[in-house]
Amino acid sequence: MKSITPDVLVCNEGTVFVFCPLTPRARQWIDENVLTEPWQWFGNALVVEQRYAWGLGQGMKDAGLRLAYGNTPVVEAPQQTERTAFDRAIDRACEAQAKAAAQHGGRVRTRAEVEQFVLLVLALAAKSNGGEA
Repeated sequence: MKSITPDVLVCNEGTVFVFCPLTPRARQWIDENVLTEPWQWFGNALVVEQRYAWGLGQGMKDAGLRLAYGNTPVVEAPQQTERTAFDRAIDRACEAQAKAAAQHGGRVRTRAEVEQFVLLVLALAAKSNGGEA
């Protein structure tokens, strides 16, 4: 069975849902269709209250975006010959974190720190789903 790269990674974090666009198409759709505030963005990920998550996810699916829940398709070992959606998402998260740090006087995190945090969030999401994404 071939794995399909998702456009958006969705994680249920309890009181909020995290929508992480993994493709330019997904980010463009969010920019064009979702009214957001700067504080809703955690790096490259959009954080929304539970009550908005279903509608947002349904809108994305209706637009033809592929959603992945938890960590199933994304945390697989990346191919060494090409950059994966995960690599690109980490790049965008690093850029966004550096920009936020510059704006708010915080410390710029290393790529390894950002990647470790993202993998931790994905692992916690999988664990909260009983090990299933």
